Amino acid sequence: SINYVEATNTATSGDTTITSHGFSVDALMTGGAGEKHVFSATAKSGAGSTGVGVAGSLGLNIVDDETTATVPTGATVSAGTGAVTVRAENRQENTATASAVTDAGSSSVGVGASVAINVLDKGETTATIADGVPITGGTTFTVSAIATQKVTTTVKAGSEGGTSVAPAVGIAIVLPETNAKVGIGA
Repeated sequence: SINYVEATNTATSGDTTITSHGFSVDALMTGGAGEKHVFSATAKSGAGSTGVGVAGSLGLNIVDDETTATVPTGATVSAGTGAVTVRAENRQENTATASAVTDAGSSSVGVGASVAINVLDKGETTATIADGVPITGGTTFTVSAIATQKVTTTVKAGSEGGTSVAPAVGIAIVLPETNAKVGIGA
């Protein structure tokens, strides 16, 4: 089983002048704090034989999930007497599972191999106000980036026979970054 995901959630004020009562550029999860993206790949295989039994499973989950909230260079914000927020939020649950089992006769060969791989590639959760962006007014000022990645990689392998081989490999590569930044002169 192979699961490949490219997901993007972007909020921006754009290169513009804004006069308002409060100001929000928020790239958030819909449904509130309990919401999350769920990505998974699950593979199961089995074989039985009175001769040679062979089973193999691959669970590969690859996710590139980016969330950004940006007030770019060139924007001008007059927020009046309301709150100012620039927020990015990204919550994930990632699962890769592989299970292979073989059953061969007592004088035969059984091979059950499994590989489960979770790759969370370069996904970023970023809230940024660029250098030199003037923001005036506002009763409160919040720039925040929140990201959680729950990563579960499960692999099971088994074989039965006169000669049994059951290799199992589980790999998790987790590379996402989370950043919140207010630029110089903003």
